Amino acid sequence: MKSKDILTNNQEQDLQVIDDLEQALAGSRQISYGGLLKEIRKQLQLEDVENGDLINTDSNDQETDQVVREIVAKWDYQRKNYFI
Repeated sequence: MKSKDILTNNQEQDLQVIDDLEQALAGSRQISYGGLLKEIRKQLQLEDVENGDLINTDSNDQETDQVVREIVAKWDYQRKNYFI
């Protein structure tokens, strides 16, 4: 959901909408994949994030093992960019 879809120039109404959303979504997990992560999820054939076990995959698939890797990036304040 994008803010432009729900907010107007009426501050009182906007505050009420935000409060309603906060109350409605409290305690829920909101997950969405986009761009490259959406493609990777499809390639790995991951289970549903709400009902599936995304930690213990019990996969012996070597192809999947080669695709999955950890990348750590840190923010460089001087360059104002990430580096690996």
